[in-house]
Amino acid sequence: MDINEILKDLNLGLIQDFAFCKGMEARNNFRYINFYETCIYVKTIQSDLIISSNNLNKNNNEIENKFYARIICLTIYEYFNDINNILGKELSDELKEINFLEFITSLNEIGKEINQLKKKRTAFFKEIRHETIAHRNKSKTKLLEQIFNIDEEEVLDISIETIKLNTKLISLFSQITKKISQYHTINGLLKNNR
Repeated sequence: MDINEILKDLNLGLIQDFAFCKGMEARNNFRYINFYETCIYVKTIQSDLIISSNNLNKNNNEIENKFYARIICLTIYEYFNDINNILGKELSDELKEINFLEFITSLNEIGKEINQLKKKRTAFFKEIRHETIAHRNKSKTKLLEQIFNIDEEEVLDISIETIKLNTKLISLFSQITKKISQYHTINGLLKNNR
């Protein structure tokens, strides 16, 4: 599957998740809100990483490559900071509440894999994020040295690892969404609750 097809499918999923959330919000029903907001967040990160990695991978302009590498580092650093909360207690409690217990173990396993990558790579991303894009070094020559010292291949490798883990997560979310759909096909529309 080429990148345009992947992004098309990802964007369609984002739009569907967003429409579902807005529809539920209009009915004042928040039964699956944590789940769908998690889907939206993870798919947005996935889209950002795929677009940035693709541009980093096919670009011949060094300064543009460094830009995409810095964007990837910023994105992954922030994602790693957010992921434990996003995949944490609220989402697990929501899955328990709707009796989708069979998904919690897989969710926890993927979360552990992401945390292993996070532990291994946070320092790398933190330095690039802090020194070259978020806070930026006060010394302009030091800033440029740091930018040109970014190892684009290492950034791309970690981005691909993160994309693969997110793909597992999105696949799990697809299974949950399918089960929600099947449940309501049999049991009808949701009643207002929560």
